[in-house]
Amino acid sequence: MRKHNVEQAKRENKGDDGESEVARALKKGLPDNWVVMNDVVVEPDPEVFAQNDHIVVGPQGLFVIETKAWEGSYLAHKDQWKRREGKNWVKCDSPTQQNWRHAQRVGKWLQDTRLMNIPHPMSEWVRPVVVFTCAKWLKANDCSMPVTQGTGELLAYIRLFEKELLTPTQVEKIVTLLQYPRVAKAFSSKAIVSSDVEAEIAATLDQPVQLAQGRPDPSSSAPKGEVAESSSAETVVSPNVSQPPAQPPTEPNIDLPPHEQSTTRDGKAFVRITAVYDDAKRVYEHYKPKFPNIGPLKRDRYKKDTYYFYLA
Repeated sequence: MRKHNVEQAKRENKGDDGESEVARALKKGLPDNWVVMNDVVVEPDPEVFAQNDHIVVGPQGLFVIETKAWEGSYLAHKDQWKRREGKNWVKCDSPTQQNWRHAQRVGKWLQDTRLMNIPHPMSEWVRPVVVFTCAKWLKANDCSMPVTQGTGELLAYIRLFEKELLTPTQVEKIVTLLQYPRVAKAFSSKAIVSSDVEAEIAATLDQPVQLAQGRPDPSSSAPKGEVAESSSAETVVSPNVSQPPAQPPTEPNIDLPPHEQSTTRDGKAFVRITAVYDDAKRVYEHYKPKFPNIGPLKRDRYKKDTYYFYLA
């Protein structure tokens, strides 16, 4: 068991290193009017999440990037993947199928806000791509998206697109919604309704997205050379805009792991915890006496070390 845990930790560290490498390359290699976001989570439907390694948004569209720091040799045909083990090829998880689902969920999540008004099919401006950072040998044919080897190939692929599909305002709006998911949720649930969506989103957000040379302004405390992650900050809703549904009272977080209370589009209250199971269980036990109809503690299928439960 200990050996398994050590190997798993090594794989996770290698994955984090691969994602950091890609994040740095994107920030350095894309024009200033592009925005790079890392570790972006969207929830297009209740209990359906998509954790995206990287999303980059620019005039040529939105690219959903899945990073794989897998070592060894890989062969893919029509999204069916195999890896080399000795002299044999064995079936393995499909990163293209995984990222296809992610891209579809991101596109649906944005379109459900009814704020995009983009006169192009989603397949033209939402583009998924997979990048391998450590593979020794790689061959992929007839897959649902490009598969690139190394950050150089990834950047070259993104630069292939010359036609501008998104205006600067649309780029800013997409980035804002990804940074402030509660605003997107309010529009999707029709808690906020207006014919003038441009004025409405400006009034709903507490401040516009600050694009320092086309990118979100990193925190002043972020180490030099590192890509600062986008934060899902709380939003302040203007009094002249219809308010989203009231949230259940937030329980104190004293001595408890990170967690948040929210509601689904149907108004169902739930708690989401980012922690290992034992810590998530502590949060669950904290809420249990206060909510007699509390649901069971469940593991998020799409995000590591994330659990949730319904309050009624």
